[in-house]
Amino acid sequence: MRLKILGPAPTARRLVALSRYLKNRLYQIKPEKSQFRFAVAYAHESYEQVLGKTLRNYVKRGGTIEAVVGVDSRGTSAKALKELINICGPSNVFVYHNPADGTFHPKLYMLSEDKVATIIIGSSNLTLGGFANNFEVNVAIDLNLESPKDKAFFNMCVRLFEEIKGSRSSRLLNSSLLQELKSIGVLRGRATLILESALSTVRRNKLREHFGSTPQRGIRVRARKMRKYPRFVMSLTGHDVSAKRGEPYFLIPIKARDENPEFWGWKSLFAPSPRGKFPQRLFKAEVTIGKKRTLEDCRLYFFEGRDEFRFKCKLVHELGQGYVKSFVVISWKRKRGQRFAVIGIIPPNDQKYERLAKLPFEMHAMGKKWVYR
Repeated sequence: MRLKILGPAPTARRLVALSRYLKNRLYQIKPEKSQFRFAVAYAHESYEQVLGKTLRNYVKRGGTIEAVVGVDSRGTSAKALKELINICGPSNVFVYHNPADGTFHPKLYMLSEDKVATIIIGSSNLTLGGFANNFEVNVAIDLNLESPKDKAFFNMCVRLFEEIKGSRSSRLLNSSLLQELKSIGVLRGRATLILESALSTVRRNKLREHFGSTPQRGIRVRARKMRKYPRFVMSLTGHDVSAKRGEPYFLIPIKARDENPEFWGWKSLFAPSPRGKFPQRLFKAEVTIGKKRTLEDCRLYFFEGRDEFRFKCKLVHELGQGYVKSFVVISWKRKRGQRFAVIGIIPPNDQKYERLAKLPFEMHAMGKKWVYR
């Protein structure tokens, strides 16, 4: 574990500004094997001047960003929230307000790879002032995730983030909710300087209609007891639903398969392919897209040396780019002595989407995320 004090601060203090530090870290790491998460009290579009391009490049290169932003005290702007949705994607931006608590005021940034991570805790919000112009103090904690103590501290920070994101006082941000927050008058204007007590009672009452109260002590996400065959939830990328490939498959991360091999029947239910080049499993799947339910012949197969598990399903592969970032939900049922897959597609406009987006996902390459539940 290594500690470093960051600014921004007056030049005489010789502290590296948070914006410069994050720029360097986001360029140094391999985006497809990393994740950037942050929870901040306020976000204003002014941050774009110092970090906007870096964040866009990070996501374009395969990185994943998750954000929780407070909407208390009119410290957050509508434009900043809209841009964050554009950068991070429809399942990765949340807004937080707790009617039963005080102002949401954290500044927590987490950048993690397979073996290393950096936790930044301090005073900087996602604003130009917080990143470059104000006198701020932040502590960057570099962690070696192969060290048990460092790993334990990192897991503690991740759990905190997931508990905040998964609480009743957190809402997945979409265009409809953004418009509602604008109409209530709780978001900040471009050049308005607002004091923390600026929200009127009327505005606070309207705001709380959209958020659930969370006890101040001990936000908790109840762990679901794993069933023998739990459900698997995963986000779909453009590669999964492109309809451009000859073999119509979508990809399951090998890490996901190896975490719960029994779920996939690996290797007990697999047999060599006709030419013996790879192991495969053949089965039928009941695929539900909207109100349409179809039975399809599917298969799972794996090529040695690859970092993905292939799930052949033509209906999913031909969904098209409009279903990028949708969730695929997979479970198994037994009927007449045979197990078959049950596949559901949950697009961003589905009412179930927000509930799924709050799950504590693992991250993978190209923005794909997954979880068993």
